[in-house]
Amino acid sequence: MRHRTFVLLIVGLALVAAAFPCVSSAFAAEVAVSWRPDDEQSTIRGRADALGAGFVRAVHADALALLPGELSEERSALLRERLAVTARDYVQSYSELGFEESEDGEGRLKTLRLDVTVNRPALKKELKRLGVFYTVRGTRPFELRLSGDASGAWAELGRLQSLTGVYARTGAEPLVSLVFGEDGLWSGTISSADESWTEVDKELDALWIRLWAHHFTRPGADAGMLTSLTLTVRGWYAADGVKGFDAELSTWEKARESAELVRVDMLPDGIAAMWKVTTLDRDALVARLDAYLPSRGLSYSFEALP
Repeated sequence: MRHRTFVLLIVGLALVAAAFPCVSSAFAAEVAVSWRPDDEQSTIRGRADALGAGFVRAVHADALALLPGELSEERSALLRERLAVTARDYVQSYSELGFEESEDGEGRLKTLRLDVTVNRPALKKELKRLGVFYTVRGTRPFELRLSGDASGAWAELGRLQSLTGVYARTGAEPLVSLVFGEDGLWSGTISSADESWTEVDKELDALWIRLWAHHFTRPGADAGMLTSLTLTVRGWYAADGVKGFDAELSTWEKARESAELVRVDMLPDGIAAMWKVTTLDRDALVARLDAYLPSRGLSYSFEALP
């Protein structure tokens, strides 16, 4: 019986693998950018500016879609401002869908329509590096110590804390120490019980981002945040059904952090498939499963992983 089960498992995985094309990690989105060429106050003066604005709009929209929660308007604007600096780095490809010119009571209006494909895995990595991915559902405390002539930096520090999703509290970890030197350079250290990193930069925002990137990308940074589960779905009669659900699961970016198909069983009463899943929000995953599976005659179960 063990031999038979093993053979069925291998055959099942082979059938599904043969049926599955590679699932792309990039998604295309249509964006439109409009501007008035006669408006001297406009930051968009031509097609090149409109193209850059379209990239920022597409990358920002995808960033919000990747986050496992909703940002406030303030944090969303701060994130957009931050991503605007590097938006082109996350654009895999684009095409122009059309260009329109019109005129109304306020003057001439031009609109550039684009189809933009964003590298979502790279963008998600940056959201984690910024800390936004981990703090979107709740801010975190840290201890802040300032020295040197840093009195003029309070407003900027406030914006940076809002972006990262942290707030200062005495005795909290990690400890962030910032020094503004007479040479005009910022130096900073971020440390916890057994780890410490130091950076130097002339710009406070660049220093801040690098310090917190050390903290949020360290091994075990997501400990206690992710829930690991095995998800078993039953009720299919063809491998194409497993294929379709695997593709669907890959789009549930707010509900799951990762999902890996690890087993397919060809059973007398149909096909069952198992995924190893990690999620930041089990309730969101359950909601998506409940909305998708029962209407298709499928059932599911979870088993917690250590």
